[in-house]
Amino acid sequence: MNRPVKRQLWLLNTLLRYKKLSFKELQSKWKDSYLNDDDSELSLRTFHGHKDAIEELFPVKIECDVADGYRYYVVKTSPKEQDSMLEWMLNSFNIADIVGDAKNMHDRILLEEIPGGTEYLKDIISALKDNNELHLIYQSYKHPEPYDCHFQPYAMKVVRQRWYILGYLIESNGIRTIALDRIQFLETTKKKFTVPKDFSAKDYFMNSVGIWVNEEDKPQKVVIRSSPVMADYLRSLPLHWSQKEIKATDKYVDFEYKLNINHELVLKILGKGKSVEVLEPSSLRAQIKIELNSLNHTYNYEQRNC
Repeated sequence: MNRPVKRQLWLLNTLLRYKKLSFKELQSKWKDSYLNDDDSELSLRTFHGHKDAIEELFPVKIECDVADGYRYYVVKTSPKEQDSMLEWMLNSFNIADIVGDAKNMHDRILLEEIPGGTEYLKDIISALKDNNELHLIYQSYKHPEPYDCHFQPYAMKVVRQRWYILGYLIESNGIRTIALDRIQFLETTKKKFTVPKDFSAKDYFMNSVGIWVNEEDKPQKVVIRSSPVMADYLRSLPLHWSQKEIKATDKYVDFEYKLNINHELVLKILGKGKSVEVLEPSSLRAQIKIELNSLNHTYNYEQRNC
């Protein structure tokens, strides 16, 4: 990220963080920022240049409240459903800002490793924007060898630190989701495609947990019972956007969802151990039992052969 963009993001992030700031207050904040590596002063001309660039890049406007001592604040101009993109970008910058300020503390700030594939992001986003087909060499976990394929990218999604592309895979004649970290080669072709008018990435993933979607499945009512401690975790980070708390006692809390049942959901529930129990539907409860019986057999088999 070049210096002007970093400073523009700093200005936007600072105004969002402090809600309202006068120009003098902004100057003071800039003076103490680690990004101010040349010890420069924030001039009014530079401020307005950053302000104009921000309003061009992001769905926001920076207004001035004259009645409140000429203090500046941010007004979002995008539809509510686009807020997550802006928040994600700013959160990423905020983390980079903090870590950059503490770059000499690398042994005390431990970050989770992100799988590869991000080197293809720029080309994929360009292909998304221009509707260009991609030529890939892809290594699927389901195939022993990498294979050539042609992919029409419709959308992108991040799940558990991994980037995925959703689109139409020519060789499979259907919509598929592929992971960037499994791409071994990528090039943008000159072949154009058209995204179906009725396609919505948000709707496609709406009823699923994670990245796997079976288009033939219909969402079902799912009810789980959690311990009070796990309930606090679920309240702060819901299992799915449809989560509703339907009953709470001193001993347990029940949550209801409307979603498709897939293997990722089963794994997520199993990952919470004895703190969560599936109450309905019976089919999901049966899948959990099968997995638990299989685990039990595996560990008992190990004990018998030790």
